[in-house]
Amino acid sequence: MKPLLITASSWEDRFDLGFKRIVENLPNRDVEPLVFTFVDHHPKETLAHIQNAKSTLNFIGVEIPYEEPARMWNTVKDKLHELSADRKVLIDISTMPRHLIWIILRFLEERKSENVECVYHSPEEYKNDWVTKNPGPPRIVYKLGGELEIGAKTVLLVLTGYDKQRIYNLYNSFEPDEVIFGVHQNDTEHCARAIDKDTIDSKVITVDKQFEYNAFDEDFGFNKIYEETRGYFSTGKNVLLASLGPKPSAISLYRLNRKHVNSALIYVPSKDYNLEYSQGIRDQHKLVLPFSSHLVNLPDENVSESDAVPDIGNFDESLTGETTKKKIARVPMKLDFAGHKEFKKVWELRIRGTVDNDREIKKETEDNAAKRYSAGFELLCTGKQEKAITILKLLDQDYPNCALILYTLGTAYDLNGDREKAKKYFEKALENDLENSENPVILDSINSMDDML
Repeated sequence: MKPLLITASSWEDRFDLGFKRIVENLPNRDVEPLVFTFVDHHPKETLAHIQNAKSTLNFIGVEIPYEEPARMWNTVKDKLHELSADRKVLIDISTMPRHLIWIILRFLEERKSENVECVYHSPEEYKNDWVTKNPGPPRIVYKLGGELEIGAKTVLLVLTGYDKQRIYNLYNSFEPDEVIFGVHQNDTEHCARAIDKDTIDSKVITVDKQFEYNAFDEDFGFNKIYEETRGYFSTGKNVLLASLGPKPSAISLYRLNRKHVNSALIYVPSKDYNLEYSQGIRDQHKLVLPFSSHLVNLPDENVSESDAVPDIGNFDESLTGETTKKKIARVPMKLDFAGHKEFKKVWELRIRGTVDNDREIKKETEDNAAKRYSAGFELLCTGKQEKAITILKLLDQDYPNCALILYTLGTAYDLNGDREKAKKYFEKALENDLENSENPVILDSINSMDDML
């Protein structure tokens, strides 16, 4: 049976040069290519490199929109669903988006693939002026996002690279209690510019721990990364994992996530990518992953009876005063998409085009969202506003522009004494309320903030 070569097109010439190197090094060029194609960024250059690769060995590309993670998930699932466990698989990760790498590895692990080899080609030259611009909100990878512990502190582990702006975005979005930077040993001086000296919205990034690793070691730096971070996984903290360094670091974080399945793999998409960021091709690095021996089952994402939300009357004794109770009484106890006009809007943003044709993803993700919302609501009812804000902000990242979440987040800020932020979220909730653009409950909350400011 021919080996399967999985790769992803790019505007970088590393795509077609790496494709040619792999194919020509195989006996009789005997390989079946599976090429995921992206034309969202620099389409002219990307299409030219696709044609160059086809001149080495013809293939039919499988197009996946970069900005539609659910369609990406479903396409990978369809292509790998019938893959034989004993078939050799080569994955060229050189120009592959990190979330696509993680999705592919997830399905290969599920298939208990016995012979998976990851290949990375480093470029001949980097252009270090900038990597990306206009990054979007961070995203948690579907089914690789772990389980959020109620009220736990958040640890952000970033394997850093040249792209400071995306580090800023992670820090701003999650407001972690602790920050760990893993720096590839050749990038220490460059990455140091992002540590302690730069500010984000007048906040200094305080790095609690920094260590060096080598992404090009024979294990892609995994043992060093694990040695430096293993203590954080046994403390009950929520650990977020982001790879912004050399691409092999994404493989190491995947292995870390599978070893500690309650950690979350996250990534930061961007709108603009530097066309001239890298040039040429140089060294080749390889790592074999024997998935058949360590498959880890995912935690159950369904809401159980034990996850029921608290009764609206069961407040913490510290929550005294009729005003507080009235404010919480206005907050929806459950995040219920069913029968609500917001359902369609949220899902068009979250999983474009899959609301009707993928009930499995819709049901599992809806249940997971409801469970997380209930956790935030319970914290709000027991006077733990700061912890409620942490959970609700993460939920808002995953389900942007949902009026129910925005209103609850506004209430949490109100009860925590931050009226300006509360008003901002109330106004945003009103703007996104598809049921009633003049919702009297939200309008009253906005007016009460104006009275206090």
